Amino acid sequence: MPILATPITFAFKLFRLVAFTCTFVALLAAFRSGKSIYIHRCSSRAMHVGFGQGSHGKLISFFVIYGHSGANGSTKKAAATSAILKACIIEAMIFPEVPKFLLGDRNGDWATFPELATFRDTMGWTDLNAVADQWGQQPDAPTCITAQANEATVRDMVLACPIAFPWVTN
Repeated sequence: MPILATPITFAFKLFRLVAFTCTFVALLAAFRSGKSIYIHRCSSRAMHVGFGQGSHGKLISFFVIYGHSGANGSTKKAAATSAILKACIIEAMIFPEVPKFLLGDRNGDWATFPELATFRDTMGWTDLNAVADQWGQQPDAPTCITAQANEATVRDMVLACPIAFPWVTN
């Protein structure tokens, strides 16, 4: 099981999980090293937390991301968001038995980030917005309107791994 750190106490506990893979550690450490403006901001744009009850309760893992604004128009910003998603992929593979979700604002279209296809097609994760009709909701419903757009887009996401998906009820 992942190592837990920094508990926040309420009925259940929310923990910031210690990074296990070199890729996720590097992502979080880049902020302190002063790398390029886009890469060093990655550490404040990704978090891995666990949610559980008691020391022997079920742990649920959440990767929370905030992609770089304007990724559709900037290869540099798209690459920085892709680096976050790649780190999440590698970290998610460490504990295959743990239910996991990836959520946040990718700040770009799905097609801009090939890592999302890896989650869906290779790892079997489900885009909950794409299958929202299972719960009587509109599938692929717009999630935001950017300052530069005239139409609503789908930039926010929640993906569920195959173990976590059956837990989603609405």
